[in-house]
Amino acid sequence: MLSFVLLSCLAVGSQAASTDLPLPSYMKLCKKANFDSCVLANSAAAIKGVWNGDKKYKIPKVDPYKILKVEITDSNNKNIALNLTFTDLFIYGLKNTRMVGSKTDFDKMHLEWDFEMTRLEFKGKQKTSGKFLLLPVQGEGPCNFELDNLKAKYTIDWDMETRKGKQWMKFKNGNFKTELGGLAVKFQGLFNGDKALENNMNVFLNENWKELYLSVGPPFAKAMANVVYQLIDGISKVVPFENMVG
Repeated sequence: MLSFVLLSCLAVGSQAASTDLPLPSYMKLCKKANFDSCVLANSAAAIKGVWNGDKKYKIPKVDPYKILKVEITDSNNKNIALNLTFTDLFIYGLKNTRMVGSKTDFDKMHLEWDFEMTRLEFKGKQKTSGKFLLLPVQGEGPCNFELDNLKAKYTIDWDMETRKGKQWMKFKNGNFKTELGGLAVKFQGLFNGDKALENNMNVFLNENWKELYLSVGPPFAKAMANVVYQLIDGISKVVPFENMVG
């Protein structure tokens, strides 16, 4: 069984209840009739504006994005029994995200966005114990992950609520499903500083990156889902529905 705990540090500041803003200047007000094609056509400018941060909309700069702690326990089968703890983990490269698909169902209050990222990099500290494909592994120190050609589908639902006579979107927690083209990893501090064993384990991990991603992929995807959720949730709290959808 794979289980994990993720603690991130991105916080969207609170806004006064009287706030009633239009969309940010870098986001286009799209009409329902052609909402998805409009969102897709204007996604590059919106992504650039969001990643740069926007104090007016309580959006912090999120590239790099910091994860305080990730704890992973993986015992999917007899060949893998890993305990992984990552701390002070930073994600680099989110600003280069491209939206390649958008599908919105206003009746069901559901949306799906498809993204592509050429490369994402995770840097932080690791503490590892257990076994990977029957080989024992243990140690702690710096770590680095490079995710190549990542494809992701983000899905999220929302409810509508009425405040001050206007309709507001209230988003629920979203989910990311990912497909990965390649993964390169480097763990330092393994085997009490034995560089020969450490290098051999890194080679082995990279040769079997697909199996490793079964363990680290879900929490990494959850972290990316948290980024998107907190950004759209922050905007939806200060921009009423009539100012979000034409």
